[in-house]
Amino acid sequence: MHHEDVRAATFARNHGIRHFGREVHYRMVEGGHERRLGVDTARRVKLSDMGVNNPDSRDSMPIGYVAFYSTLNRVPLPTSRIVFLDYGVGTGRALCAAATFPMCRIIGIDISETLVKSARENLKRMRHRKATRVELRTIDAADYELPGDVNLIY
Repeated sequence: MHHEDVRAATFARNHGIRHFGREVHYRMVEGGHERRLGVDTARRVKLSDMGVNNPDSRDSMPIGYVAFYSTLNRVPLPTSRIVFLDYGVGTGRALCAAATFPMCRIIGIDISETLVKSARENLKRMRHRKATRVELRTIDAADYELPGDVNLIY
């Protein structure tokens, strides 16, 4: 048996077949979005790998695409008027997903230079980008001065 087969069997045994089925579906949907956009944002990044020494920081874990798109579609503003700020941009999943809409401007910030670099690489190679003004900065959110035109924060 391959390592992945053992992990899958263990997961199914520990959590039940229904939860296993939901997890398989979730991973297939997430992988489909990653391939469609041409990005690699699916991984959890441990705090110890970020090069950050801040007691308020946590591991970086991306939001699910379905949850993000569903929430964004409920925002009562035309996307062309949205100035989106992603606090804790991580590897750039929310930033790249937001960039598939023709937003006025998108800003991503993170305390970790490692994560900002990863988000920048994902942004460069992503497909289906409609937003033209996307900015990334390495800065502690506590030190970041919120621009006056930001009207949607994640």
